[in-house]
Amino acid sequence: MLVEDDQEEHSQPKGKRRRRVWISIGIILALLVVFHRPILLATIHWFAVRAAAKENLKLDFRLEGSVLGGITIRNLHITPLKPEAQVESGDANYIRAEYDLFSLLGNKADVVELIEVREAHFVIKPQPAVKPSPPPKEATSLPGFFPQRVLIKGVSVTVRNKPSDLVLEDFNLELNPRAPGALSVAKLQLPSGQNWSGVTGITSYTDRNLFFRDIALGERTKIPLVNLDASNIRAHTFGFKIDVAIDEASLRAEGQLMEEARSLRVKAEATVHNLSLASLQQFGVEGMAGKVENVSFDFSGLLSSPKTWASSGAALINDLQSNGVTLDRINAQFSAHDGVATIQPMEIARSGGALQARGNIELPAKADDLGRSPAHFEIAANNIDLAPITSAMAQPLSGRAQINGTLDVRDERMDANLKISSASLQTGDTRLEKLEAAVSCAKDLRPRSKGASWFDGMQTSAVLSASGARTGELVVDAISAAIEQKQGEVSIKSATVQRGQNSILANGTAQLQPNTIDFTKQPAQVSLNINTPQLADFWTTASPNRVSGALSGWAYVKWDGTNANGSFNVYGAGLQARNLTILQLNTAGSISRNTIYLNDLTASLNQRDYANAQGTFDWRGEKTFTGKLAIDIADLSTLKPLLEASGNKGELAGSLTMNFEGTGSLSNLTRSGSLKLALNNGKFGNQKGLQANVDATYSAAGLEVPTFFIGSDQMDMQAVVSAKGKTLEISKIQLDQGTAKYAAGSMTIPFIWSHLGTNEPLFPSDGNANNDSGCDRDGERAVQRQRHAFRSARATRCGCARSAKPAIRKP
Repeated sequence: MLVEDDQEEHSQPKGKRRRRVWISIGIILALLVVFHRPILLATIHWFAVRAAAKENLKLDFRLEGSVLGGITIRNLHITPLKPEAQVESGDANYIRAEYDLFSLLGNKADVVELIEVREAHFVIKPQPAVKPSPPPKEATSLPGFFPQRVLIKGVSVTVRNKPSDLVLEDFNLELNPRAPGALSVAKLQLPSGQNWSGVTGITSYTDRNLFFRDIALGERTKIPLVNLDASNIRAHTFGFKIDVAIDEASLRAEGQLMEEARSLRVKAEATVHNLSLASLQQFGVEGMAGKVENVSFDFSGLLSSPKTWASSGAALINDLQSNGVTLDRINAQFSAHDGVATIQPMEIARSGGALQARGNIELPAKADDLGRSPAHFEIAANNIDLAPITSAMAQPLSGRAQINGTLDVRDERMDANLKISSASLQTGDTRLEKLEAAVSCAKDLRPRSKGASWFDGMQTSAVLSASGARTGELVVDAISAAIEQKQGEVSIKSATVQRGQNSILANGTAQLQPNTIDFTKQPAQVSLNINTPQLADFWTTASPNRVSGALSGWAYVKWDGTNANGSFNVYGAGLQARNLTILQLNTAGSISRNTIYLNDLTASLNQRDYANAQGTFDWRGEKTFTGKLAIDIADLSTLKPLLEASGNKGELAGSLTMNFEGTGSLSNLTRSGSLKLALNNGKFGNQKGLQANVDATYSAAGLEVPTFFIGSDQMDMQAVVSAKGKTLEISKIQLDQGTAKYAAGSMTIPFIWSHLGTNEPLFPSDGNANNDSGCDRDGERAVQRQRHAFRSARATRCGCARSAKPAIRKP
C-alpha cells in the first residue's frame, strides 16, 4: 500500500506536465491556424531583412499572400549600406511566386507553379571573389524543379564590367503551356561593347519543354533554335539543343544529362563549320583572325568516372592570326575509349615548317585522379622558320628554331623537359648568333594536405646560353644564366654577360610565399659584380657614343618583403666619352630599411677639378631626400665636349664653384636648402667676361637671395630676391653698363612659393601680388599691369604705407 501510494504521488506531477505540454502545443497550432498569415509573413520579412544586412544591403518591401500557397512582394527597394555591397541599386514593383508545398512530399518538379516579375531594375556590382575553402564532396544533380508558368515584364539588369557593362534592358518573357509566348529585349549590351536593340523571339512551353525560336541579335548573328527539355525531369533527365548562325557559319550542340551514381551521365555532340574568328570580336574575343573550317566533338560517359568516357573530336583551322603570330594551319584529332585518351599527331604548320604534338593518358576510375594518371606527351619542331610566323608582330623575329619537349606522368610523379635552340636570331637591330635553352620540371602529384602551396613538391631548373649578341652599336660575346627552383626557394646562379676580359655577374635568391603572387612580397637577395677593364670593348666600332676606360664595382641588396638593406661600391678610372675625360670616379653607399645612403660620389676631371655629391633618399611614403653637391672647376673648357655633343660649337671658359645643400621630398622640393655659386672670367660663345655670384637660402616659409649678381663685359645686373606667401619681390635692381648707371628699381610678382615642386598652381587665381601684410591694393593692381618691368616704363613697389610708384628709372 505504501508503495502504491508513493507511485501515485510521483505519477501525478508527470501526468500534469505532459498534459501542459500538449495543451501548449495545441494552443500554438491553433494560433498558427488562426493567425498564421500575419505571423509567418512577419517572420519571413524579418529573416529577409536580417540576411540582406549581412550582405551590406537594406531591404524595404511589402509582403502579401499566403505562405502555404504563394507570396507577393510589392514595392521592393534595395539600398547598399557600404561601398563593397554587390548591389548598387534594386527596385521591383511586383514579384509573385505561386507554389504547392505539398508537392515536396511527392515530386519536387511540381513545387513551383508560377514566377512573375513586373517593372524591376537592378544594378549589380560584382566584387572580387574570396577563394573559399574546398567544399565537401557533394552529389552532382540537375535542378530540382521547373516553374509551370513564367511571366516577366519590364525587367532591366545592369552588371558592372570592363570595358563596358553587361546590360539587359526592358526584358520581357512569357512561358505559358496553354499558348505560344514571346521574348523581347529592348537592348542587349555585352562587356565587349557590342550591343543589339529590338531583340525578339518566339517561345513555346509545354510540359516543361521550352523552345526559343527565331531570335535575331542582328543581321550577322541569329539563333534559330534553343531547346531546354525538362519534360523528363521527374526521371532525372534533362535535354538541350542549340543552333546558332554567325555570318556564313553554323554552330550546333545538343545532348542529354542524366543523374547517375551521385553524378551526371552526359551524352552530347557539337559541331562548328565555316566560322570566321574575326566575327567573334562582337563577343569580346579580340586580336584573332582566321577561319574554323570544321570542329566536331562527341562525348558519352559518367562525368565522375573518366574511365567510362567515350569521345572523339577533330579540328581544322586555317590562316590563324593571334597576338602577332601567324599560322597556315592547325589540324588536331583526339579520341577516348577503353580507358585511354589519345591525341593523334596534331600539326601546327607555317610556310612548310610544322610543330607536331602527340600523347596519351590513362583514364582513371575517379575524376579526382585524372591529374595523377599515367601519361605521355611530346612536341617536336625541326628547323621552323620564325620570320613568317612572327611577320605580323611589331618587331618580327627572323631565324630558324628547333623545339623538343616531353611530359611524363608515372607513379604519381610528373617529369617535363623542354629544349629550344636557334641560330642567327634577329629582331629589329638586336641579333643573336646562337641561342640554347633547356628547362626541366619535376613535381610530386600525390595528394597534399589542406593549404599546401602550389610549389610544394616541385623542382625546376633552367639553363640559358646565348652568343654573339648585338643590339645597335653594343655587342657581347656570351650571355648565360642558370635558374633553379626547389620547393619555395628560387635561385639565379651565375647570370653572366661576357665581352673579352670584361664581365658582369649576378646571383640571387627568392623565397616564394604560398599565399601571394605579388612579387614585391617575396623575400629576396641579389648580388652584382662588375669587372670591366675596358668598357670600349662593348662597342663594335669607334662610335661617338662609345665609353672607354675601366669600371669595376659590386652591389648587394636584401629584401625581406617589407624592407631593403644592402650596400654598393663603384670605381672607375680613365673614363672617356665624347672627349670628356673623368680621371677617377668613386661611388660608395648603403641601404638601410629602404633608405639609400649615398656616402660619396666623386668625379675627378683632373688633378684639380671635381664634382662631389652626398645624400639620402627614402623611397617610402613621401619619398624624402637630403643632399649635398659641391662642384669646383678651375677651367670650364674641360666640359666643352659636353657642349659640342649637344651640337654647340661655341667657346666655353672660366672657373666655377658651386655648393648646394638641401632637404625635401618628391612632392615638396622646397623644404629647406642653400646655394652658393660663383663664376669668374667666363666665356660662352660670343659672351665674354661672364661673372656670377649667387647666395641663396630657402625653406618652407620662403626664399631669400640677399646676393644676386650676373655680369659680362657689356652689362652687370644685381638685385635682392625674396619670396614669401603669395609674393615674389625683386628689390634693389641695379643695371650698370660700364661706369654708367643704366637702370634701377624693384618689382613685385604674384607667386606662391609653397606650391613650387607640387601640382598646385604657382600663380594665384586672382592675380593678386599681395600677401597678408596689408599692402596697398592700388599698388597691387599697378604691379599686375606692369609685371614685365624691363619691358615697361613704370613698375610698382609694394609697401604697407606706400602706393605704387615708378620702379625702373634711367639716371
